[in-house]
Amino acid sequence: MRKWSFRVGVLCVVLGSFMMGTVVMTPTAHATPTHASSNYEKGLVDHIHPEEVEALGGQVPEGVTVVDHEPGFWEKFEWGIVLGGVVQGNTENDDWDAQTDAMYHVDIEALFPVTDHSSVYTLIEAGGGDGVDGRISSFSGWSDYTWGDDDIILAELWYEHTWADGRFRGRIGKIDLSTDFDTNEYANDEHCAFTSSGFINNLAVELPDYSFGGMFWWQPTEKFSVGVGYQSNNGWDDVFHNGFGILEVGWHPIFNGHQGNYRFYGWASAHGAGEDEETGEFVDGYTNAGWGFSFDQEITAHIGLWCRYGSQSNEEFNAFKAHTSFGVQFMNFYRRPDDAVGLAYGIVTLADDYAESLEKADDETHVELYYRAQINEKIALTPHLQWITNPEGDATRDDTFVLGLRGTFML
Repeated sequence: MRKWSFRVGVLCVVLGSFMMGTVVMTPTAHATPTHASSNYEKGLVDHIHPEEVEALGGQVPEGVTVVDHEPGFWEKFEWGIVLGGVVQGNTENDDWDAQTDAMYHVDIEALFPVTDHSSVYTLIEAGGGDGVDGRISSFSGWSDYTWGDDDIILAELWYEHTWADGRFRGRIGKIDLSTDFDTNEYANDEHCAFTSSGFINNLAVELPDYSFGGMFWWQPTEKFSVGVGYQSNNGWDDVFHNGFGILEVGWHPIFNGHQGNYRFYGWASAHGAGEDEETGEFVDGYTNAGWGFSFDQEITAHIGLWCRYGSQSNEEFNAFKAHTSFGVQFMNFYRRPDDAVGLAYGIVTLADDYAESLEKADDETHVELYYRAQINEKIALTPHLQWITNPEGDATRDDTFVLGLRGTFML
C-alpha cells in the first residue's frame, strides 16, 4: 500500500505541474563532500567550522557558511527533484498520420555524506508515456523520456569513497555507468540539452540498464583521468558471469582559457542465452566489444563544439556497427546568459547482415535543433525540431519530422 500511495502521490504532483505549465530540473552533482580547500572552491562543501577558517588563512570561500555546530542528521542530506514533461508531434506522410503524444519523468535523488570522504546516493525515477517512439521506431530515438506505462523504480543506490584529496574515487552498488563514462559537456543531459537518446550517449556502446556494478577513477592532475567500470548484464543474478566492462582515459586541457575534454574508451560485453524481455523469444548468448571517443571543446564563451564516435565488433546480433554524432552549442547570450541553442547531426552505420535483410537499405541520419529558454532559476522551456531519414535503416520509409516542447522544473 505504501508503494502505491507514493506512486499516486508522485503522479498527482506531475499532473499538477503539467496543468500549471511547469516542466524538469537537473539533478544535483554526484559529488562526495570533503574538507579540502579545493572542494570549497568547487562548491562541493557548503559549510565550514571556525577552526577550519584559520586553516584556510582566515578566508571564507564564496558560498560557504561558517557554522559553530555540527549539522544534524537531516541537515546533512542533499536533495534534488526533477519534474519533466515532453510533448511531441510528427508531421503527416505516407507512413504515418499526424499525431501528438506526451510523456513525463520524475527524478528524486538524495546524497548523504557518511564521512568527510564517503557518501551514499539514491535515485528514484518515475515516468509514463511512450511518445512518438511508441509509434514511429528508429535507432536514434525521439526522446530519452520514453518510459512506457506509469511506473516507479529505485534506479540507483550506491556507496562512494574518495582517497588522497579526491584523486582516487570508488563506487559500488546499483549504478549507471553512463553517469561517468562517455560523458560530454554539451550532449549528455536529456533535461537541459538534446532530447534524443542518440545525442546523450553513443548508440554503439552496449551500456547496461541500472544494475549491480562498480567503478574506480584515478585523477592524478586536473588534466588527466583514468576510469574503469563494470556492470552486470544479468541484473542481480550471477552478477559476475555475464557483464559489461569499460576502460576510459580522459585528457582535460585548457586552451586560451577555454576548457576541453577528450575521452577515449574501450569496452567488452557478454550476454547469456535466454528469453528476450521485449519479444519473449529465446535468444542465444553472445559477446561483443568496441571502442569510441567523446570530445567537447569550448571555442569561445559563446560557442562549444562536440563530437562522438563508437564502433562495435559483433554485427550478427546488432543491426548497426557504428554511430557518429557531432554538433555545436551557442550560449551566454546578451541579456539571456542562461539560454542555449544546440544543433546536432548523427549517422547510424548499418551492419552488413542487417542491411542485406532489408529491401532497400541506407544509413539512418538524424538532426536535432533546440532552444532552451531559462524562464527563471528553476523553470526552463525547450522547443525542439527533429528530422530522421531512413528510420532503422529502411530507405523505403519516408523521412519524419517531429516538433516538440520540453519543460523542466528544478528544486
